[in-house]
Amino acid sequence: MRLADLDLKAALTFAPQDGKLLLGQERMLLFRQEAFSFLRELLHAKLGPRLARAALTQFGYQCGLGDYQALTTMYAWDDEAERLGAGPRMHEWEGLVKVEPLEMSYDRTRGHFLFRGRWKGSYEAEVHLQRLGPASEPVCYSLAGYASGWGTAFF
Repeated sequence: MRLADLDLKAALTFAPQDGKLLLGQERMLLFRQEAFSFLRELLHAKLGPRLARAALTQFGYQCGLGDYQALTTMYAWDDEAERLGAGPRMHEWEGLVKVEPLEMSYDRTRGHFLFRGRWKGSYEAEVHLQRLGPASEPVCYSLAGYASGWGTAFF
């Protein structure tokens, strides 16, 4: 499988008769951004910024880990670079952010992993601005968690 051939539309199974949306055998959920925006604001208000960040980062980590496992099960990738690049592509397909990879390198024997990129049009930055206003530090907790989950599963 080549990254250019990844088509989430074809990989999803819509089964409204069962109340399910599946990616392979894994159930996916489709939420409105406004609902997530409300949840993010509620987490900040009830837990405080530090715990809200931790919860959203772990949420993103589980999403990245699960997507990696699903796509690894569903497809035989042509090479490891294609498999690694599928994480940012899933970010795009899922409507989370537009990813522009800048540098990807890894060497499992040396314990080296590097992925640098630009994330544009982040849903998370958008909802943070709408509900909580401008921030002086990064706010894309779930996106960073996703990248960490995907990268950890890959490496």
